[in-house]
Formats: sequence, structure tokens, C-alpha cells
Amino acid sequence: MDQKIQDEILDILEVQEKDTLPGGALLLLKSGEPIFKKYFGLANLSEGIEINKDTRFHLNFLTQDFIALAIKRFEEKKLLSSSDLVKEYIPELPEVAKNVTIHHLLNHTSGLYDYWALKSLGGWDYDDVFKKHQAFEMLSKIESLNSPSGQRYNFSNTNYFLLAETLRRVSGKSLNSILKQEFFEPLNMGSAFISENYAQPTQNKAHYYFDYGNGPQTSYAKYGNDSGTVGLYMTLDDFQKWLHFINNETLTEALPTSKQESGGRNFYYQDAYYFGYRGFVGTFPNEALTVVLLSNDYYYNTHDRGLEIASLLLPETPEAQSPPDELQSLTSPKQITGHYWDSVGMHAKHINLRNDTLYYQTPRGWSSPLVLENGKFRMINSGSNRSIRFFHENGEMKMTIYSNDVPANNYTQFTPQQYGVNTLESFTGKYYSEIVGSVYEFIIRDGYLVATNLRTEDIILDPLTEDKFASEDAWYFSTVKFSRDTQSQITGFYLNTPEIKDLWFEKLKLK
Repeated sequence: MDQKIQDEILDILEVQEKDTLPGGALLLLKSGEPIFKKYFGLANLSEGIEINKDTRFHLNFLTQDFIALAIKRFEEKKLLSSSDLVKEYIPELPEVAKNVTIHHLLNHTSGLYDYWALKSLGGWDYDDVFKKHQAFEMLSKIESLNSPSGQRYNFSNTNYFLLAETLRRVSGKSLNSILKQEFFEPLNMGSAFISENYAQPTQNKAHYYFDYGNGPQTSYAKYGNDSGTVGLYMTLDDFQKWLHFINNETLTEALPTSKQESGGRNFYYQDAYYFGYRGFVGTFPNEALTVVLLSNDYYYNTHDRGLEIASLLLPETPEAQSPPDELQSLTSPKQITGHYWDSVGMHAKHINLRNDTLYYQTPRGWSSPLVLENGKFRMINSGSNRSIRFFHENGEMKMTIYSNDVPANNYTQFTPQQYGVNTLESFTGKYYSEIVGSVYEFIIRDGYLVATNLRTEDIILDPLTEDKFASEDAWYFSTVKFSRDTQSQITGFYLNTPEIKDLWFEKLKLK
């Protein structure tokens, strides 16, 4: 590889800046063969241990690849069928799951609530012990689905949690033993294993780190024996063996990948991010190029860096033409300023004008000036290539946020409901969910409605529409819609997130 390109790659990785900080590992494959590999930064800051070829990375949600293919192996051995009902193997699942099949779990179309969201609502943090029986206890109380099974894609960690449990029950073995027998040993992946117990020591591990502005900090995610769905560790070399295997076996159709376009080319990718770890695997099939970038720094953007590195190695494409008129953004501040809501991701944003400059603003948080470029507004302060197009559709003002020129999120303008302190008082009180076994008390603080719980951080709620509020403070508390009786008295609220639909919290009566 040309030295100039190698130097540019090192600049993109920020290798020099990572000498005393968490870092990562990069692997570039051309037609399945390695053309560049780089380790950088520290695996353990307190002991000054560098990341090297023996460093094990936590590959969290890439674990789903192995679970999906283990299910396929079991089906080939006639041990199960993808059309089987999951309750045949896990009878303690609730009646509402009676039509869920293994196929639904594999494709995230089961409609089942996400148990990670449920445990967070119950007050368990990432570094709290949460065991398998606690997950089943919550799931057993569910009385409704996000959508009918088989009808709609809706990512839920519950799906691969149940697939892992199905493999255990069919075989009578641990998930690690299954994957060791089926894949790790046959492929000579000596470093690979599934951690199914938080107390299990892991040699040569890349410890994970966050930086909230006061320097890198670490913590310890504590799993119960359900952690097989996210507990995969291995070195970069062993991960290369796995990629070689799935490419040669043409098994990619079984893997949960996403498709996107970059620089006029289609590519398939997986993003891994969990509790201090980040990872990106991107494949450009027409150019036979694969980029793998792993990191133990949670705020290290592996996705965008991986694409930037790929652009150095891909042949140039014809210069992109200016977007057609219908894709040009509206630009009048009078038209585009206001509040916007993403009904899928459940996020609110505000476009406002300050000192003749347009700003993109999250509620009480991050903001960025907007500059008009090539028919869209570019976010100046964004760490990645993000832009916005404003337009009218069906009589409504809309905005689409683009990431690397690919549409990512769609928003509709709305007028927030206005509440005075006296009106907010009607929403205060204690609310209980039997499924998560937790009480949230709603109070008023500094003019905001705030949801409080002894085991979680306080959650500030912003008004959306009548009786409906949203929060950017907790991913598991996206929106609440209060319900009233015939006398207009509040009886409770329905909580919604992208992972959970209409979870009921009942208002407790004062004694």
C-alpha cells in the first residue's frame, strides 16, 4: 500500500493522539486477504498495557452473527426448525407470545418488548447485576406486543436472548460450549469465547472507557448468565478468520447487516456499540473491500472513520451532480424555524434563529450552527458529516437529517403544548408498572415536569402535544401519554420507546 495512503489512514485513526489513551485496531481486507493492519492506543490505562495482536475486544452485538448461524446449524441437524414456535422450547413465555416463531426472532419481527429497556425502567443500570430469571420474570408479565408477530421489523434484544436460550435448552449446553464446538475450535479461533458470567476473568482484555469531559473513566458491566447475546470476546486475528469463513460459506444472508450508500457505492455494515466499546464492519462487495475498526473508546466514531478510510482505497466515481430542485432545501428562516418531532426514533429537535444564524438544537442540550451548502444545511459542530433538508409535504413542514448524504431521520414540525406550573400539577404523583416492578414519582422542578426514581437519574419531560411529553434524558423513557377517565382525572400513562409500545403505568391513589 502506498505510504501516503498509510499516513492518511493513521491521521484518520488519530494514532499519535492515542498513545496514552484508549485506542483500537484496524483491519483492511481486499478480496479476503489482509492489506493493512494497525493496533494503537492502550488496552488498560492504569497499567499502561498497549493494544496488540493478543488483545481481546468485546464484540457485543456482533454476537448475533454466531447465534444466527448456530440456529442454522441446529436446523441442518434437525434439532429444530425456524418455523417452530418459541414457546415449544420456552413454555414460560407469556400467552401473547404464542405465535412467535424462531424465524421471527432471527429477523426481529417477533413484536416482543426489549428486555434491556424493561430492566432499565426497573432501575438496573449497565453496571448492575441483572440475571436471566429476572428477565424472564419481566417478560412473563407482558400482555401486548409492539406489533403482531411477523408484521413489522422492530429491533429487540429479547429476540437473540431467546434464541440463545433456545440453543441452550435444545443442546443442554452453555452458549459458549455450543459456539466453541460449532465454530471456535473448527476455525482455530483460540481467543474467542462467550462470557456468560460477569465474574469470569478475561485475559488480555481491552478495558472500555468513557470520557465525559474529565478524562477517560471505566466501569464494569455485570451480566448474569444471560449475557451470551452480547458477551463475545476475541482478537482481531480471530475475527479475520470468522470473516473469511462467512464469506467463503456465503452465509451473509443469515447475518443481521444493514445496507447503505456511500460515495455512490452500496455497502453492507454492522455497527457495534455497548458500554464503552465501539466497532464497525463495512463491506463493499463490488470492490471486494472490507474495513474492520474496533475500539475501547465509546466516543470514538468507528463508523465514520471506517468509511473515510474506505474512501482512500476505492476508485474515484464520477463527480456527483447537484441535487435536483425537488431535493433542494427550503431556506427561509420564517418557514423552517420551529419544533420538529421524529415519530420513529422518538426525538424532538428545535430549529431557531440567533443573531442572524440558524441553529439546530436538542432540548436543553447540544446545538450546532447551520450553514447552507449544496442545497442542504450542514451542521458545523457535528463530529460526522450531517446535514438537513427542509421541505413541505402534504401540507406540513418536514425536515430530513442526512448522515454522509444518506437520509437517516425524518421529522415533522409541530407546535408544543404550553403548560403553566399550575396545569403541570395535575400530572404529578406516583405511577407504577407491574411488569418492571418500579414506581416513578412525577414532580415539578424549575418549571419542568420531572420523573424521579430512587434507582435512576431524574428525567426531565418536555411537552409535545396535549397530555403527551417527551424526554431526551433517558433512552428508555422516550414519550409518555397520560390517560384520563370520564371526569378528566389522570389514571396513568402509556410509555413508548422505539423498543417498547404502550407500556402501562398506573397512577397510585393517595392513602
